[in-house]
Amino acid sequence: MVRTWTRWKTRMRTVSLGDEVRPRQLPVLRLFGRSLHLSYWNEAWTTRESLLERLARRFSRAGLAVTQDPGWNDYDLEVRPDPWTRLHFKTADEEHEGARLKNHVAVRVRLSRLTLMGIAILAGATALCAAMGLSVMAAVLTALIMASAMCAVSQAVESGRVAYQAVEQCAYELNLIPLGKPTAAARRAAAAAEPSAAAAEPIASPAKLFADNRSAVE
Repeated sequence: MVRTWTRWKTRMRTVSLGDEVRPRQLPVLRLFGRSLHLSYWNEAWTTRESLLERLARRFSRAGLAVTQDPGWNDYDLEVRPDPWTRLHFKTADEEHEGARLKNHVAVRVRLSRLTLMGIAILAGATALCAAMGLSVMAAVLTALIMASAMCAVSQAVESGRVAYQAVEQCAYELNLIPLGKPTAAARRAAAAAEPSAAAAEPIASPAKLFADNRSAVE
């Protein structure tokens, strides 16, 4: 189990999604829903279809299976980063005056059927051993279930990290302005760019534009 988990963890960390930039905003995490949420602002009428198309291309180039919603699911895009987890991308556009849009992105991390079936089989075998009085075997299977659950949770966190970085990268390429809480790297970049921008021309700094756009939307 340790060897298998290490191989999959290494594979996930070496998945290449292209030229990555540092995330500019922190996601809103909803643990009970096993999802993360991001919001962006743009004044060029960049719709969610553009973001979804770019995400699909990026994951496909990385060799990951991508499935578009046929119209019957409650998500727009499904990505299979590994056999154990699934990523469901759900988007929405909020229209504002002057051809401006607020793009909402939700990414839900789900366990695959293979993972759920494996855990269910182990749980059934544990219950059967306990009913038959095989306490040692039941204890071993219980430990195996706990280890499998920990691996599944860790893999889900890693898949969520990949999805988060992919959305931030695609949003950056589309010139979408993040509306969430900025990351430490984004704050440092804005602080470093502010003095030079003020000295060159009387143009608002990226940090000020970020704050003005966010307050205007709210």
